[in-house]
Amino acid sequence: MDNRIAIMSVIAGVAFVGGIFVMSALQTESPTANALLGLKGHVTLTVYDENGNIKQYVQGDNSILNDGHNCIIEDILHTEMTNCAGTAGSNSVFNQVAIGTSGTASTQSQTGLLAGTGDTKIGTVGNTVSASGATGASADVVATFTDPGVATYREAILLNSDSDILARNTYTAAPLTTATDDLVITWTITSD
Repeated sequence: MDNRIAIMSVIAGVAFVGGIFVMSALQTESPTANALLGLKGHVTLTVYDENGNIKQYVQGDNSILNDGHNCIIEDILHTEMTNCAGTAGSNSVFNQVAIGTSGTASTQSQTGLLAGTGDTKIGTVGNTVSASGATGASADVVATFTDPGVATYREAILLNSDSDILARNTYTAAPLTTATDDLVITWTITSD
């Protein structure tokens, strides 16, 4: 009987120590939320003159914001999440683009443009690529701001009709538009 208790104690001790090592390994390798979701965004801003000639072109990668992560999880799991205005499983499509003039870097907790112009456009969703094998899926949202006025645009956000923001991007070499220019924003969302 004593031998069985000794053997059981050794097995329990090994299992406990092994569990500690597994837990510590899991805690030290915590990927970011973007890596967990596998989402990335790339944004281009192109300024065209009144004749359709490209005057300026800037591009950069966006930051997926907290509200965006919450809305994605809410839609996937059909469960209510904080700061997501839609109904679980039926949130609005992220196809609206708004522009602003603040060049302040993005933070995960931002909930709007820092210096919005009040100009929001519903973009056209297209250029979709379905996932296949090791290749991820992607889609573009293209929004055209016709004659947006004279301004230096340094920020753009991708949002839905519930005003939930998926992503924000800022630019240091910002496009400057004149009264007759058009600004076209192409937001490419990729899932690995």
